Amino acid sequence: MGPPGEVNWPGISPDGKTVAVYRTDPQTGTSDVWLYDVLRGSSYRLTSHPRGLSIFPLWSPDSAYVGYSSDWQDPSRLYRKAASGAGGEEVLFESQPPIMRADDWSRDGRNLIGETGNAAGLGNLWVLPLSGDRKQYQFLHSEFREMQARISPDSRWVAYVTNRTGRNEVYVTSFPIAGAQTQISTSGGSLPVWSQDGKELFYLGADRRLMAVAVKAGSPFEAGIAKPLFDVRFSASTANTSRFDVAKDGRFLIPVEPQATAPQAMIAVINWTAGLKR
Repeated sequence: MGPPGEVNWPGISPDGKTVAVYRTDPQTGTSDVWLYDVLRGSSYRLTSHPRGLSIFPLWSPDSAYVGYSSDWQDPSRLYRKAASGAGGEEVLFESQPPIMRADDWSRDGRNLIGETGNAAGLGNLWVLPLSGDRKQYQFLHSEFREMQARISPDSRWVAYVTNRTGRNEVYVTSFPIAGAQTQISTSGGSLPVWSQDGKELFYLGADRRLMAVAVKAGSPFEAGIAKPLFDVRFSASTANTSRFDVAKDGRFLIPVEPQATAPQAMIAVINWTAGLKR
């Protein structure tokens, strides 16, 4: 996917045609957003900033835009740009804390959810409406860290990670206003991702195995018992700033730990259900 360099934060476009990542140049240390055309096997650079980090890409629900965080102009800002590359970038929000990223874009197109924090990494979750006055509001805020939010396909729930129990665990709460919180993982968990139909949650277990949990949206929200799928070799250096994604056909797109001096690579796990049945 483009020239050599670390590839991270993969996101499959809702139409399934394009993958967004950010790449870090090993010479300059700068990062930019790249798009990979799945059908043509070609890649192109969406951002070309002279300095700083343009990272954490995410797709609009119509696959027309890519949102991302960038500090190439102080302070850090949240931008969006047409996936076609046409036109300039639009500032969606300007952040005062040194750490800011958008985690997900709701399928109904109405809201972004993300996290802010400080240099120590302590954070909380916010929501940014994309219509009206675009006034950001706190979604979850506590003395603990809330992070890695992913909105359900029906835009009614949010899966996220918090360390409120003393270690990272996956929880679900209502959206766009937080309500009762349902714990999903029980032995450590991070990087939650919804299945395309919203009936399953996947997350990375503490033992670096990908886990699957059947869920049922209702009052209350119900979650089944987590089942291991397969081992995942996320890079230890990027475990807190990485993610994976799930395509409509059930395939996983995962950034894996590089071999020796090779750059970070991507793998697609195709027939993962066969491993679950064994």
